[in-house]
Amino acid sequence: MTKWGNKRAQNGVINPYSIVYWEIGNETWGSWVPNPEDAETFSDGYIEYYTKMKEIDNSICCIGEGGDGNSYNQDWNKKIIDKAGNKMDGISIHYYSPQHLPVGYSDTDVFKASVFSPISVKERITEAQKLISKIGYDIKIAVTEYNAMYFHSLRHRTRSMEAAIQVAGLLNVFLSYPGMTDHNDYSCLAQFWDGSCIRFGTKGLYTTPTYDILNLYSNKRGEMKIMSHLNSPTMKSLQIGNTPAITNAKLLDELVTRNKRGNKIYISLLNRSDTDSYRIPISIKNCKVSSYGRVYTVASNDFLDENSWLEPDKIKIEERSINGLGNDLITHYQSYL
Repeated sequence: MTKWGNKRAQNGVINPYSIVYWEIGNETWGSWVPNPEDAETFSDGYIEYYTKMKEIDNSICCIGEGGDGNSYNQDWNKKIIDKAGNKMDGISIHYYSPQHLPVGYSDTDVFKASVFSPISVKERITEAQKLISKIGYDIKIAVTEYNAMYFHSLRHRTRSMEAAIQVAGLLNVFLSYPGMTDHNDYSCLAQFWDGSCIRFGTKGLYTTPTYDILNLYSNKRGEMKIMSHLNSPTMKSLQIGNTPAITNAKLLDELVTRNKRGNKIYISLLNRSDTDSYRIPISIKNCKVSSYGRVYTVASNDFLDENSWLEPDKIKIEERSINGLGNDLITHYQSYL
């Protein structure tokens, strides 16, 4: 047994944890890390770690550190894939938007940039995927960190309904195009930074609206995606931080899935409007729909609403039953949903 294997056994765990996925490096190109590296130096180190780790356990999957996901630039990714791509099972890319807020910013403009940022994230993921396909390696994109992030904000926006809407949009991107990404790991669950969705303190703990979104997407979603189409009004948003100006951005978004048995359908609808509610007609084809269903809603009266120690349940999942369903129905979705 190795030195750290002995330490693990002393702490009460005799057998190895059998971890399959290993990310080697973490934002090693960043100015905020000790001794940032260039792509060539990282690739050399990655190959060394990969080789030694595979000698011990050839069944593991190794993920190399990709470039800055908040940029459209693919130079870092190209260099490490050219040099070490044949030894990569995945490439890790992180997505945080919109980040830097301008002086004197408008809350409404920031809201729009934040909730529409998944559109530009999808574009950046697509560019990375095109690069991988062009080079010819079977490498999956591993989104090992994602969240809303704000610099110079006057509020805890990462704990707000606004951030939850962005995260829902990101999950729709990841899950609507399952061939694009292999891992989608929220950063982070508990008390590491302001974006953590479980908040600890001397008064106990509370959770953010994003926690509820993660809960629903984890537990109220089928394993298989179903083809769907949604007609949506559009609007435009300004360039803020790393989110570009976007025209014709869809206010409404959807994800439809079913379980493996094919006897449950899950319809996830997202309303990005800061002002309007919508009545959405739903038509389900090529199957028979039962008369009973359940609706789970996360919503608030203002996009900057958040939970707190004083109001830990200000925003929470609301659940209700509906009867008399059929293949055609109409559902109502308010703003900030």
